[in-house]
Amino acid sequence: MVDWMDVNAEWFLNAVKWPFDFLLENMVNDFLLTLPWYLVVIFTVILGSLVRTPKIGIMAGAGLTMCGLLGAMYWVETMRTIGMVLVAVGLCALIGVPLGVFCARVDSAWNVTRPVLDAMQTVHTFVYMVPFVF
Repeated sequence: MVDWMDVNAEWFLNAVKWPFDFLLENMVNDFLLTLPWYLVVIFTVILGSLVRTPKIGIMAGAGLTMCGLLGAMYWVETMRTIGMVLVAVGLCALIGVPLGVFCARVDSAWNVTRPVLDAMQTVHTFVYMVPFVF
């Protein structure tokens, strides 16, 4: 079935994949990798200190510094991971906040989405990966 989808639905899969590739490539290549490493570390320390505590900010900055000291390959992979997380969180917030407000205001929408959310919460996380493995 995967082979069939790959051949016959390539146009659809590419159309779905394009925005994610576009956002991810722009976030990583044009933004995160162009900044000097010390600016990323300083921004992380400041953000961590403002959001939680200075200890959290310093520990996050120390972790990023270690990734930078391990070599350029690790720094690029770290920035790719941070880019993926930023894109995923942004898209989830972009979809989730309006959907949550809509479900809070319209009872019939909440009655439809609640069983789906309950099922998603009770099904083990690795079950979601089954389509990607096969």
